Amino acid sequence: MSKREIPVFAMFLPAKEQVSRGKKVLVEHYGDTIFINEHKLSEDKKHCVSRDKLRDCEISATIYSFGSYIIRDANVLYKDGGGYRYEQRIPADRDEVDLYLKEQNVRIDFENYCPRNCRAVREIRAVNKYDKDPKWKFICLTTCAKSYMWREQISIMCTAKKNAFAPDRKSDFFILVDYLGSSYSAETWYRFTHKGEVQRLNPNDKKWKW
Repeated sequence: MSKREIPVFAMFLPAKEQVSRGKKVLVEHYGDTIFINEHKLSEDKKHCVSRDKLRDCEISATIYSFGSYIIRDANVLYKDGGGYRYEQRIPADRDEVDLYLKEQNVRIDFENYCPRNCRAVREIRAVNKYDKDPKWKFICLTTCAKSYMWREQISIMCTAKKNAFAPDRKSDFFILVDYLGSSYSAETWYRFTHKGEVQRLNPNDKKWKW
């Protein structure tokens, strides 16, 4: 997997320090001319998707503008059993989603209820505002399961371009996913390019191609 070991404390850094951490990694792999032009989400740019406009497997979803991209940030219920893994993104039935919504608020901490053979995840999709034929692209997901033994989270979102002189429409969207387990911790970077490509980056590579 495209992961490298990270210090345990990195997952718990304040937002400002997470940005500095992310910039350090991007400079390390792309060179010091890279220019980060968006790293903070304004609350007034968020829009909650109404229930009647959710995909059948979505528990909830928020849409927001982030630089030259529009992001669909959703909690989704996927199959996780009977021969499926939640990474395959096989959607749960609407009845299972309704059952999840009914039960989730009555469970104790670290007991994240899901209907049998299902898994709740946070899923990120994005679309470039400059695309002539815009279509949602799946970028990544993190599991919402809670455990004493491990956790997973999105630590950084940002847009960056090759250098300060490149036009904003040539900015790419980056996400850092952190995993903290009992035996190891790791980071995985994802990149959605302005050309419409989704890449899973290997932090162990010395250089990443722009």
